[in-house]
Amino acid sequence: MAEVQYDNDEIDQVYREKAGQLDRPLPGESLTNDPENPMPFERAPEYTDLTTALEYYFATFTEEGTYDQLLETIAGGTPIMDLVQIILYQGFQEGLFNPDLMMILAEPLAYMLASFCEQENIEFVIQDDDEEDMEEEQQSLPMMKQALGQIKEVKPEAVPEQVQSLLSARGDQ
Repeated sequence: MAEVQYDNDEIDQVYREKAGQLDRPLPGESLTNDPENPMPFERAPEYTDLTTALEYYFATFTEEGTYDQLLETIAGGTPIMDLVQIILYQGFQEGLFNPDLMMILAEPLAYMLASFCEQENIEFVIQDDDEEDMEEEQQSLPMMKQALGQIKEVKPEAVPEQVQSLLSARGDQ
């Protein structure tokens, strides 16, 4: 193959055209947002402690249509940690909690979903071990992926107390 040679002026021109086409915010643009109408994640979070956030998700997960949908998704082969990541990222965007609480919620939510599956005798996968997918995903939300990657298996004795109390309360109904 013949190698194509470009001069610096041509490269600069192509770079300027491509860089100008990207649809991205300008540096400092977020500082020009209307302070009277902040984005949900710019406001004070709705939940500031682990227990109330877990109670919210427990109530959400156990709603009639949601419970079945979650279990069908997991039974279909979707890893629990992928679901947890989606659920938590959406919750952060909606302003339910701050990033710190989002990271703290990851493990208890995974245990909660795994417990639901065990109660219904559904086989589940905690996390895919596919190396190619892991490399791609680690580039987006690397801290969250790193934290979620630490959970490899679910041991009943490792289920946090808050999740156990929620699950036992559900069993009493």
